[in-house]
Amino acid sequence: MLMMPLLALAAAGLLADSKLPRAPAPAHRASANVAAYFGADDYPADALLSGTQGIVGFLMDVDATGRVSACRITKSSGSPVLDGATCRIARDRVLFDPARDRRGRPVPDHVATRVRWVLPDPDPPIRARANLASYISDADYPAAAIRAGEQGIVGFQLQVAPDGAVSTCRVTASSNSGSLDEATCRIMTTRARFTPARDAAGNAVADRISSRIRWVLPVQEADSSDAVELTAYFSSADYPAEAIRRRMEGRVDVELAISPGGRVLQCQVTRPSGSFPLDARSCEIIQARARFVPAVDAAGQPVSDVVAGFVQWTLPPP
Repeated sequence: MLMMPLLALAAAGLLADSKLPRAPAPAHRASANVAAYFGADDYPADALLSGTQGIVGFLMDVDATGRVSACRITKSSGSPVLDGATCRIARDRVLFDPARDRRGRPVPDHVATRVRWVLPDPDPPIRARANLASYISDADYPAAAIRAGEQGIVGFQLQVAPDGAVSTCRVTASSNSGSLDEATCRIMTTRARFTPARDAAGNAVADRISSRIRWVLPVQEADSSDAVELTAYFSSADYPAEAIRRRMEGRVDVELAISPGGRVLQCQVTRPSGSFPLDARSCEIIQARARFVPAVDAAGQPVSDVVAGFVQWTLPPP
């Protein structure tokens, strides 16, 4: 019986690639907990069967949205299978906090790191088991994280008692959101229940389980005929200082162009609030944070769409 494979990620670093066009370094580099995107289930079957392991060095191009637009192997493991799996996972899953220039604007960046692929133990014990993702729903998304537009992966370790209950939870890889980290461990300790681990004699025993949960911002349906309220993407920290000084508040109606990927491509104010600072800040934040479930055509393929929405600005308490 094969044990689940173990992956270890080396400390991330930033490289300059002589083949890339020279550009000023961002004031703040792109950052992400890349290790959290690689799991035990990702070990390629061909590499398992051939007993292949090794270290893969790779360089990622990160665009201004935090997505990996390209991945190149800088040091091969000697296995095309492991090399290919590394870049595939990076392109498909990894999401960065984008690099920013000196004015705070998101800009592209390049990030280099490496992954160590290690073969599993051939004779594992019977571990505690549970479908942890089933214990979390959109209703659990912390309101503070929604307002801040925060999402990410939380890596954590659970101490599981012989009866399958979780006795302790410890965050091992932060999502860079305190709200998401705290919610993860709170939900795991209060809800999660495991099929207990068992020793060689079949007796239930305690176990320690490492896992991860990916939090993705709840989205509004893009095909709604009614205006979508987008206020949840805003917080009191977003209130323009001029609008606070002048005691301005009100509703801003907008029309949004949504890409097939669910991102806001354009934002146009269709009914202003009467406050230019509020109108301008509305589109700025919506384009940066709002995400939609894309519209689909008759064949079920994602397509562009136009959505009406609004933001209700209410002055924060003194």
